[in-house]
Amino acid sequence: MKRTISALIALLMLAFCCAAPGEVAASGNHALYLDESGAVWAWGANHRRESVPWSEDYMQLTPEKVFEGARQIACGRQFSLVLDTDGNVWLWGDNSDGRLIDAGAVISEKTLFSQNVKQIAADDKGCALLFDDGSVSWFDGENVNEYSVNATEVACGTDFVLMLTEGGEALFAGNGYYVGQSERVSEPVSIMSGIKSVAAGGQTAMLIPEDGALCVMGASGYEGRLGLDTAAWISEPAPNGVQDALRGIGGLSANGAITRDGTLYLWGSVYSLFSTFTEDGIPFYVSAEVTLINYGKTPMPVYMNVKSCAIGDAFIVVEMDDGTLLSWGTNDWGQAGDGTYTVFTMSQEEDDDGEEEFDISVSDNRQHVFPVQIIIGGTD
Repeated sequence: MKRTISALIALLMLAFCCAAPGEVAASGNHALYLDESGAVWAWGANHRRESVPWSEDYMQLTPEKVFEGARQIACGRQFSLVLDTDGNVWLWGDNSDGRLIDAGAVISEKTLFSQNVKQIAADDKGCALLFDDGSVSWFDGENVNEYSVNATEVACGTDFVLMLTEGGEALFAGNGYYVGQSERVSEPVSIMSGIKSVAAGGQTAMLIPEDGALCVMGASGYEGRLGLDTAAWISEPAPNGVQDALRGIGGLSANGAITRDGTLYLWGSVYSLFSTFTEDGIPFYVSAEVTLINYGKTPMPVYMNVKSCAIGDAFIVVEMDDGTLLSWGTNDWGQAGDGTYTVFTMSQEEDDDGEEEFDISVSDNRQHVFPVQIIIGGTD
């Protein structure tokens, strides 16, 4: 159905029961939740075993416990990472072309990835590991890049990595287009000083200076995914109006930030996506049928009392201060985590010029414009 729903509806606060506070992560079409006890719960798409590694189901419609003893979580497009309390990193999901470890194309069990790690980050096909000694390894989807930079924080997006040094320098490496260069940036370059936190997702890089005025760079897109009233590519950090920012939240066509008072700001758009996969579970066709929710080109305050938030390709998960988990957006692979999914029908035809075209219809519209609550603990 062709429609755009105003994001003002997300301002409605819902009165739900409490759960244990933790952390959420999302990318592609799946999500993870780290609860207060250190248990990790997963739901959403499972074509490459990215949610529940031992399950052969293509979808996990409600959260299932997949790990215990965790201290941090991260999601790539079709893989998951968990950092345990001993500094070990565990991996499962997509490993096409051996891009992460020397193993099969699909990792269908929790597999030790690295050790002596204090922070993890992931996005799209790659990930970054920050080691105890301050060094960083960035897996860019093809190569492993090693940096001795005395870092305190890392973040990565589509073909780039951000590293925050102990001295407050934000360093960049990867596709030079992000920083206005024609050549790839192999050795880290400084893009801003006086920084206290970095974040990334998709084609967006976010920097939080000491004064808390969020700065962004990357692809604006016509939906305003940088929170700036422009469609231009921004190759230098620019403030987007969010003040007193605590953390940035990177997504694909929508991004966000949480301020120190717990206010969640969002900008850009959440689309109604339809994904199809090869027999091997690799996405080969994605259609942005309609704009499901449009937050606009400037940051919009959406919720208060927010602890954490994660943005997948076309869905959002939020954890409130009281531990309540909410989700909304596209639900074609059970991303909502509430036991439902949207049923699409796709037909292939020829247009007047004899070219193949796809026609997609929604036969069971359970995409969530209004947030729904995710219940943790129904399945061990």
